[in-house]
Amino acid sequence: MEDKLELLYKVINTIGKGIIFVDDANKFVFFNRAAGELLNVKPEERIGTSIFHCHPKKMEEKVEQRIDQFRKDPQLQTKGRIINYQGKYLRETFYSVSDEQGKYLGIAGVFEDVKEMVSLLKELDKFEEPPVFGSGDGRPRSPLSNNLKAKGSALEKGQI
Repeated sequence: MEDKLELLYKVINTIGKGIIFVDDANKFVFFNRAAGELLNVKPEERIGTSIFHCHPKKMEEKVEQRIDQFRKDPQLQTKGRIINYQGKYLRETFYSVSDEQGKYLGIAGVFEDVKEMVSLLKELDKFEEPPVFGSGDGRPRSPLSNNLKAKGSALEKGQI
């Protein structure tokens, strides 16, 4: 039998939901195949890069605040919210991950395509269009970007 870590990796890659893990240094440690397909990125290009590279610069402070909430509350789980990401309706849910002593280890994220649910809600006239992400001037920065050193940014603070 394969080692348990390799088996777990295969199981998570088989599940039809996008699954990511960002460690306590705000770096991607895991990014499964489904997450790559849903978010239109190559998982291997995200591993080892900062979570801040996935968000527009103007969102950096909000992302830092959200991460701080997860650090402070090891039981924190966001409610699954629907976003319009590059024309796809995705539900995103995030979970604080901690060890047995309550030490923060990072954030797990789960993404799923909910276009069928959105279609049904639209038919019932019970759907409010979410904000659009991943396009236009507010698109995420490249994971290879070198120009992220804004005064007071997470990069300058050594967090990314």
